Amino acid sequence: MLNRFTQDRGNQLVLGVYIGTFTFSLIVLWSIRSEDGTGGQFVPALSVMIAGLMALASLGLLVYFIHHIIDLIRIPTILAGIRGQLDQQIRKICKNPQGKGDPKEERYIEAVQQTSSRRVGRETVVVSEFEGHIRMIDEDRLYSLFKDEKKAFVWIPRAVGEYLIPGSVLVRIWAAKEQNDHWTKQLRKIVVIDAKRSIYQDPIYGFRQLVDVALKALSPGLNDPTTAEQCLLYLKGALGLIVARELPRMSYQRDGVHYLLKKPSFNDFVGISFNQIVHAGKHDSHVMMSVLSTIDELIPLCPSSERMHALLSPVDTIITNAESPRVQEAARQIRANAVLRK
Repeated sequence: MLNRFTQDRGNQLVLGVYIGTFTFSLIVLWSIRSEDGTGGQFVPALSVMIAGLMALASLGLLVYFIHHIIDLIRIPTILAGIRGQLDQQIRKICKNPQGKGDPKEERYIEAVQQTSSRRVGRETVVVSEFEGHIRMIDEDRLYSLFKDEKKAFVWIPRAVGEYLIPGSVLVRIWAAKEQNDHWTKQLRKIVVIDAKRSIYQDPIYGFRQLVDVALKALSPGLNDPTTAEQCLLYLKGALGLIVARELPRMSYQRDGVHYLLKKPSFNDFVGISFNQIVHAGKHDSHVMMSVLSTIDELIPLCPSSERMHALLSPVDTIITNAESPRVQEAARQIRANAVLRK
């Protein structure tokens, strides 16, 4: 919320006009002089009139500011802002639709195991010198750094958003020759570390924020299932963008160099969207029915059986843990319908 307050253009406009009015009024006041022995009286009439108009404009902006702040701190506005940023990042990183047929989903652990035979040569390990979240990984700069290398293997074992401490591994490289200190410094610049986490290059964080709001709404102290259900609607919209799109590759080759980067899979997006909400809301039948309704609408959009299976995982959890027999029966029906679609 504080980030939205400081980044909001309306707030910046009001603050800028108030500072400008105050500064301009001081300058005009300094230029006014009374009649004395050294000169006559001087009052800059035009400047005084402009200062008065600016003061009136400031009063009008005060009314706008009060209304704008009230709207800015409303839960629907906060959720819509998170969803807007999330949509931009999803469309940016997931540009292509998922291929036809039944393509196999890429998983990080499997990618690490399958590429073990490619890691040959001298190993160079680059570690972090700072503490903080990975804000971004500059892949274009990474490619340019290794454009003249042949048969090298580059492994970045940390995903954007993960928290590092000094000494955490940033990059592991296998190449014909060991990399020098210059390369090490350049590689450290590729992984940008910051104290704050951001949705940029890290859509998982956007999902995390929506889920956090839902969990706070489901806490015994608030007991606000309506807000939790609204979060589920935004999660459904975000997953709807991802479910039919191709996620960025984790393991791939480019110009003779093999790259392995840790990135979220579709299972990760589904897990962070539903697992904690299903656990926290198992006592509330309305919230559980909202979860089931969300999944039921997403299943027909799945281009592969693996993604459908990922969406059915929270359904199986609801069948096992839900306290309402009506919810359990609805979950069984959704699973049965999904099996018929395969």
